[in-house]
Amino acid sequence: MRGMIVLYVSSLLIFGAPSILAQKPALQLGDAGRPGYQDAIMQVNRVQHGVSTGGTIGIACCDALNSSYWPKGTGDSYLFNSGFQVAGIIAGQKSASNPWGGDTTGGFFFDPKGTTEHGVGLTYVLESIDPVDHANWPPEARVPSDDIAGSRFDPLLRGRIAASEGDFWFLGWEGDPGVNAGRAHPLGILTE
Repeated sequence: MRGMIVLYVSSLLIFGAPSILAQKPALQLGDAGRPGYQDAIMQVNRVQHGVSTGGTIGIACCDALNSSYWPKGTGDSYLFNSGFQVAGIIAGQKSASNPWGGDTTGGFFFDPKGTTEHGVGLTYVLESIDPVDHANWPPEARVPSDDIAGSRFDPLLRGRIAASEGDFWFLGWEGDPGVNAGRAHPLGILTE
């Protein structure tokens, strides 16, 4: 799985902040001009591309990088931008305690037109090759070691910080009710 980004998407409630948050200051306004948004450049092996905690991959960031390059250092650009887009049905029936029950809605972590982006970063982008991030790597960001998720990984990788020569990890969320352009309410999806 060298060079592959493994992303798990699940709808979760966050009950506690990852330990890494105690090590870094709160997220500030980023390139997207909203709280909880941080950009980073993944430069591992022969791949180079921008990543944002808002859920966009192949973004313009940091040093005018506006695409993904492979091999790194060449003009060979294959991914101009991409990211997560989700849709679903809110569980349960509509009621006073569940006013959105049964509604179908979606969330654009990535929106190519840029007018309905819903992703908000909850953590910094952590890089396994960064010494500070490596030393403070949160347990939940390790390669899974349980039977279900761990079976996707070679036994030698299970429980380690990274599954490749350079993994990135962050949490993003499309459940912020203040970021609802083009929709009535969020779906509530957390990306890891």
